[in-house]
Amino acid sequence: MRPRRAEVPRVTAIDDQNRATWPGAVEDYLHLEGWTDAGERAALAAAAPLVRGRPVLDVGAGAGRTASFLRLLTDDYVAVDYTPEMVAAFRRNHPDLTALQADARDLSCFPDGRFGLAVFSFNGIDAVAHEERATVLAELRRVVAPGGWVLWSTHNLDGPGHRQVPWRGPSDGGPRWWRVARWVARLPREAPRLRRSWANWWVNHRLDEEHDGWAVRTSAAHDFGILMHYASLDVVRAEAAAAGFVEVTVWDREGQLAVAPSSTHWFQVLARTPSVA
Repeated sequence: MRPRRAEVPRVTAIDDQNRATWPGAVEDYLHLEGWTDAGERAALAAAAPLVRGRPVLDVGAGAGRTASFLRLLTDDYVAVDYTPEMVAAFRRNHPDLTALQADARDLSCFPDGRFGLAVFSFNGIDAVAHEERATVLAELRRVVAPGGWVLWSTHNLDGPGHRQVPWRGPSDGGPRWWRVARWVARLPREAPRLRRSWANWWVNHRLDEEHDGWAVRTSAAHDFGILMHYASLDVVRAEAAAAGFVEVTVWDREGQLAVAPSSTHWFQVLARTPSVA
C-alpha cells in the first residue's frame, strides 16, 4: 500500500510556542542516553519479546536517546522528529541509522501497517493541543500492523509537574533555613536562568487551560519555555480506548503498574492494535 498524501498539521498556539523552543534545546538532548525512568524500562521490557525482529518506528526521537536500546530489537529501525535541528543532531549521533523529518500527527510518509512497534517517548504527545492527541494516536495505530504495539508516555495531571511555577523550585526536603540560605548563595549564578524562567512563564501561562481530567500548563522544562498537556489516569485510559487500542497497560515513573490515581510525574502506556478478525 502506498503512503497517504501528506496533510500539513494545523498549527495551534501551543504548537507554535513549542516549535520555537525545540531548536534551542538541541544541546540538552545531544548527549542523553538510556532510560528516562523505571517505568520506561518496564514498558520496553514487556514489549521486547512481543516485537523482537519486527520493524520499529521511533517517533519524536530527538538526538537519538532511544535509538541505543530500540535498535537492539530490530535491524529495521526508523526514527522521526518534526524539528529539523533534532533530525540533524540524530544523524550526527547515529549516522548508520535512518532519521526522517515527520510530524506525529501526519505520518503519511509511511504506509499502513509498516511497523510492529511504534514508540513516542519523553512525553512527546503532550506537546500538541488536546484535540490533536487523538490524531497522533490514530496515526500511530495506522502505521502499526494489526496485533502490533504502540508505546507512549504522557504527563500525569495529579503529578507535581502540573503545579510547577518559577518561584517555587523542587524541594529536597531539607529544613527551610537551609533551603533559603542555599537559594541566596546560588542566586548570582542562577539569576540569568531565573530571569528567563519568569519571562517565559509570564508569556506562556496565558495559554494555560484547566478542564475536567486534563490541563495544559506551562512546563518548567527549558526554563518554562514550553507548554505541556497533563491528563488523569482515567483520561489516559479513555484516550487509548477511543483510539481503538486493546490490552492497554500503564506504568508509573517508578516502574509500578498504574492501577489508581497517584502523584507520579508521568505514565508509560503500552497498547496493542486489534488483530485482523
